[in-house]
Amino acid sequence: AVTHAVLENKEKDRLTVDIYNMGTAANAESAIANPAICYAEGYSVIDIGTKARLFNYSPDILVYFVKGPYLVNISLNNDTLSKTATTFAKTLYQSI
Repeated sequence: AVTHAVLENKEKDRLTVDIYNMGTAANAESAIANPAICYAEGYSVIDIGTKARLFNYSPDILVYFVKGPYLVNISLNNDTLSKTATTFAKTLYQSI
């Protein structure tokens, strides 16, 4: 990963973000379409400025999206915080 960060609050909710530089936008799109990298089923599409995939695998939330050559994976260990994951994904998408 180009970037790997883990954020944790006092309640032990942990948000992890990984950003991968896939070289080109086409490579990033191919990666998100590959079920070995990003699951092909079981997600909701959320609008964060692009179409992102949100997976709710209790107790975890996963969000995947592409921006340019970057594949982004966000995970949050508390599925009651899906709005937090969506807001964070939107903010991150806008800042990449």
